[in-house]
Amino acid sequence: MTKQTSSKSEHPLISDKTERYDEIVNIDDLTFDTDNTKLYGDKYWSSTNNRKEYFRGLVTSISDDGLYEPPVVYHNNEVKSGHTRIRAAITLGHTSIPIVRSRVKQPPRGYH
Repeated sequence: MTKQTSSKSEHPLISDKTERYDEIVNIDDLTFDTDNTKLYGDKYWSSTNNRKEYFRGLVTSISDDGLYEPPVVYHNNEVKSGHTRIRAAITLGHTSIPIVRSRVKQPPRGYH
């Protein structure tokens, strides 16, 4: 069941601009996809000036408007998409985040 709301009463990151979400989870319960780290590096959001500027803009956007598209998470709480949005939420002091549960099977590990 997908929840849709235009109220921030359920979570401060949910707004009338939030596309949809399935549930709200504790950020500490999520794990980052190691393939994503291989692709972008552990400090992707802050390693270069362009990336720092992008990240600051994302933090501002999320602070002002909430999440447009919550992170997508596999059944085992591994993040499929939205690693940087989660980092932005952490930067803003959030300990929980709305997510969308992936409806597809998680692919085998091993980006090369």
